[in-house]
Amino acid sequence: MLNTLKQIVRKKLLYAKPSGPYNFLVGKLHMGMDVDLAEEVVSSGYFSEVLEPQPIDVEKLKKVLIIAPHQDDEAIGCGGLLSELSLRGAEITLVFVTDGRPIGVSPQDEINTRSVESHMVAKALNANIIELGINNVSLEIEAAHVKKLADICENQWSGIFTPWVLDRPYKHRIVNYLLSVAMKKMAYSTQVFCYQIHSPLIPNTIFDYTGLLEKKQELINFYESQLKWQSYHHLSQGLDAWNSRFLPPSETTSYAECYTQLPLSAFRKLVALYDKNPKQAFHNNEDCLKAYSNLKNGKP
Repeated sequence: MLNTLKQIVRKKLLYAKPSGPYNFLVGKLHMGMDVDLAEEVVSSGYFSEVLEPQPIDVEKLKKVLIIAPHQDDEAIGCGGLLSELSLRGAEITLVFVTDGRPIGVSPQDEINTRSVESHMVAKALNANIIELGINNVSLEIEAAHVKKLADICENQWSGIFTPWVLDRPYKHRIVNYLLSVAMKKMAYSTQVFCYQIHSPLIPNTIFDYTGLLEKKQELINFYESQLKWQSYHHLSQGLDAWNSRFLPPSETTSYAECYTQLPLSAFRKLVALYDKNPKQAFHNNEDCLKAYSNLKNGKP
C-alpha cells in the first residue's frame, strides 16, 4: 500500500510541471546507459508506470516540418496525424533527407521512382516538399546540406517531426544527428515530436486517427516500390492497433500514433547518447561513422 501511494505521489509530482515527464525520462536514459541498453530499457516498458500519453494538441500545429530519412517514413510514422492536419488546413512541409537510392547497378531509376511517389504523397496532403538529396548509400553530408536544413529549421515551425532517436536503422540516427547540428543556432523555441517507425519509443503524446485509417493507408500505398519489399501498410496498421491500448477502453476498433514530444534542449540531449559509443550507435557502418565524425567536428 505504501509503495502504491509513493508511485501515485511520484506521478503527480512529475506532472506538476510541463517539463516533469521528459526531464525524468531524459535523465534516466543518461544514467550511464549506452544506446543499446537505452533501446532495451525503452522496449521493456520501464517508463510505463510514470508516463501516461496525453492527446496531441493539433490546434497548436498550424505549421509543421516533417523530417523523413527516406521516402515513406513520414507516411508510416505520422500519416494519420498529417491527414488530420491537412484537413485542418495546416501548412505542412516534407523534407526528404536522402535520395533513397539502393545499392545496385542502376540506382537512378529507384531515385526517380521514390521522388515521384513522394510527390504524390505531398499532393494528397497539399504539402510542400523539399529534397536534400543526400546519397543514401555513401551518406556524404556536405556543408550545403547542413546549411540548407538549418535555414529550413529557422522558419518558425510550431512543431518539428523526426524519427525516434533510438529508432534502430543507423541512417535514421544519423539524420537525427544532422538535425541536431542544424538546429544549434535556432533563434526561437519549438517542440520536437519523435515519431515511430521500427522501434518502440517513450510515448508521452498520442493521436487517435481511427476515422482516418483509410487516408493513412492511401499515403503508404503511394510507395508501391517499397511495398514490393515489405508490407508496410500491414505493419503500420498492426502497430497502430497496438498503440490504441493507450486510448480509453472501447469495444470498437481503434488506431493511434504515438510520439515522444520534447523541447529542443531535451531532443539534443537524447541525440547526444550517440556520442557515448558511436560505433555501437551507427552499427559500425563506416560511411555513417564518417558522416557522424564530420558533423561532430564541423567539417561539412
